[in-house]
Amino acid sequence: MHKIQIRSGDEGQSSIVGYALTLGMCAMILISSTFLVGNYMDERYESAAKIQAQSIANNIANSILEAANVKQMTPTGSYEKNMELPDKIATYNYYIELDNGIIYVKSANGKISESSTVYKATEIDGQDLSVESKKIWPAQYGSIVVSVSSDNPTEGSVEIKINPALY
Repeated sequence: MHKIQIRSGDEGQSSIVGYALTLGMCAMILISSTFLVGNYMDERYESAAKIQAQSIANNIANSILEAANVKQMTPTGSYEKNMELPDKIATYNYYIELDNGIIYVKSANGKISESSTVYKATEIDGQDLSVESKKIWPAQYGSIVVSVSSDNPTEGSVEIKINPALY
């Protein structure tokens, strides 16, 4: 058998190799944990944004339903509700789209898309209180106004407009 002898001055190499391996493992753990925490935070922001977007869509739909109910109960009456809107949902820019009685709240990057409907409540006694299709960017305007008014009981429309007092 051949004996391996450690010569003097060779024992420092194992310490350097040990430090290099320890440093490499620490770097891998740090990179992995940063990646995992980043993904977790993105999921939480997206989840919060979906909840907030659904809430905004539901609030607008409720305002439209209230306006339609006022029109049904008092044909010559009027209703107006000013709704303040957040600039962003979670960390996402977003817009509101109204299309055929459906209110969509969508993020600008396409990750979030929530909707609510008014269930044809704007059709009163065969009369359509039409809601004009449009896109609204809340970061630009800050609030919208949902209103209905008419002196003539057989006419009227639910309007959603940008708050003219602000801009």
